Parts: sequence; structure tokens; C-alpha cells
Amino acid sequence: MAKIPNSLMKLIFLSIKGLVVFVLYISVLASAMAGTTYTFTNAGATGREGPTQSQINTNYSGTNLADSVTINTQGIQEWTVPADGNYKIEAWGAAGGNNNWVTGGKGAQMIGTFSLTVGDVLKVVVGAKGSNSTTYRSGGGGGTFVWISGNSEPLIVGGGGGGGGNGTNSNGSEHGQTGIDGKAGFKEPT
Repeated sequence: MAKIPNSLMKLIFLSIKGLVVFVLYISVLASAMAGTTYTFTNAGATGREGPTQSQINTNYSGTNLADSVTINTQGIQEWTVPADGNYKIEAWGAAGGNNNWVTGGKGAQMIGTFSLTVGDVLKVVVGAKGSNSTTYRSGGGGGTFVWISGNSEPLIVGGGGGGGGNGTNSNGSEHGQTGIDGKAGFKEPT
């Protein structure tokens, strides 16, 4: 594919609501897609299983993602790349749950640009917010992952925020980290 100067490219915006964002740069010749926004979500799913096909169908009904996202494994959304291009992907992990004393940590935000080919199948897991608790420790937020079907390495991952904690063995609220090491959200007693 010939390199097209950025000045001749239009922006297509694809977002996974509050969690993952895709941006596609394509030639002015494909202006029918320019300015289009695709919004992906966890379709209201809670817990660790993720959305079903029925939840995706209901959530995306009436949007430009209607009938274009498939669930073959519960929780993993599959979407086919519509055009060759450089896609800017912004992945947000979900927030951790709250408790009576502390608000859960925010999910990490990661951004990268990737060259994708028409027909590539992107697999997307959109993290769900951690469970709330009336006790000292709440659930951590789910991570958000994007990868190309058939590849074992993810394109991008946004870590989930830590659950709200309290007490002598807790760091309180920890936000998702952007490094590779993470950060402890719970201190084991010594």
C-alpha cells in the first residue's frame, strides 16, 4: 500500500465507550467513511463473563455496529476491519469497585497506532467495572484487551483499576498502571 501523506487523510473514529477507542486514517478517496464513529461497550455485562451475543445485539441495535460484531466466545467481541489503514487505538481499563469508605481506582489509558488490513478480525474484550462492597475490599476493574484474531500477542491492553480498600492492609484506591509492572493494591500482613 502506498504511503499517503497525513494531509490527504481523513479521520474515522471508532470508540469502545469509555474503554477503548479506535481511530482510522484513510485516504480522502474513501470519504464515505470519514468522520464515522463506532462505539464499542461491554453491553451492560457485569462480572467476569462479559457480554453475550444477545446483549451485543441489543446494545448495538440502531448503531453502525449493528450486525457487525460477533460473539463466538462469551465476552470476546469480534469485528472485521473495514479498510486498510493506520488505526489509533486507545484502550481504557475499567474502574475498580467502591466501598463505603473509598472510591475504586481508575482504569489505565493506553494509546497506540497500528497498521491494520481490510478483513483483519479484531477481538476486543471490554473490561467491566469492579463490584462494589459495603465491607473493606471491593472488586478490581476488568482490563480491556485488543488483538488480531490468530495472533497470540495483544495489540494493546488497558489495565483495570484497583478495588476500593480500607484498613491497615490496604493501599486504598489504586489506579490502573501504564507500565509493565503494575502496583500492589493489597499489602499482605507481615
